[in-house]
Amino acid sequence: MELEKKLYPDGSMLTFHEPTHKYQHIAVDGTVTDVDSVTLILSLLSSFNIGAMASRKQFRTTFMEEIELNKMYQWQYKKDVEGFIKDISKKSADVWKQAALRGSAFHLTMEKYARGISPVYNDDESIAKLERAGIKWFDDNVESVLSSEQLVYNHEHHYSGKYDLECILNDGRGRVLLDWKTGSIENYKKYPDMSKLQNLQLLAYQECLILEKGGNPFPRMVVIIDRDSGEIMTRTYGTEKYQRDKSIFLQIINLNNYTHDYAKEWK
Repeated sequence: MELEKKLYPDGSMLTFHEPTHKYQHIAVDGTVTDVDSVTLILSLLSSFNIGAMASRKQFRTTFMEEIELNKMYQWQYKKDVEGFIKDISKKSADVWKQAALRGSAFHLTMEKYARGISPVYNDDESIAKLERAGIKWFDDNVESVLSSEQLVYNHEHHYSGKYDLECILNDGRGRVLLDWKTGSIENYKKYPDMSKLQNLQLLAYQECLILEKGGNPFPRMVVIIDRDSGEIMTRTYGTEKYQRDKSIFLQIINLNNYTHDYAKEWK
């Protein structure tokens, strides 16, 4: 897969390699610097994050599907127990990987649609269901697209990322920076911690936009599409919380810088 590239007016360049999720900044003099992604920086704050939660839940679900109730399990050797657990772990991981692939396929369809390309729904109904729901929401709510799937770089704090959609919503709701999420709406409602970083992620991207183009903060929105039902839930983060969120994110950046510096001290 080719590198995605973004050229800046001063002649520098940002590159992104999606398979490894690796960002690099190339200065005018050719100096190449690895750049932390927003998601990597925020992972410092997510000891109990959405991915870990979902994977643990999937392991429990797979375990209950595989085990036979009212059956007495006996193993003579420890390796037999380990083999049983590893088999369930593999099946659980396979389900998790399929979920990740569904999310990637959905995002690709929404990216193309935002650029004016008519949708070709996936042959996999579990993916097509998400695509239809997302496109219906888009048609019902988006007045115009300002930008889609754009690389951003913050040269003041040295981080990078890629946001989903910048658009104008209809009915006078104005400009928003939007992030698509696929998952379980039930879990989002049940576990508020699952969404505690989404506002910060969008803020980080918006800070890059403001730094690059100027202007003032504007609302951030997360659109969550339930992977089972196709139901949609949205959450909007207004400008009244922007300075609070910015202050928190800058503290996380400082913590991220500290971990890098500390690691260098012990090399």
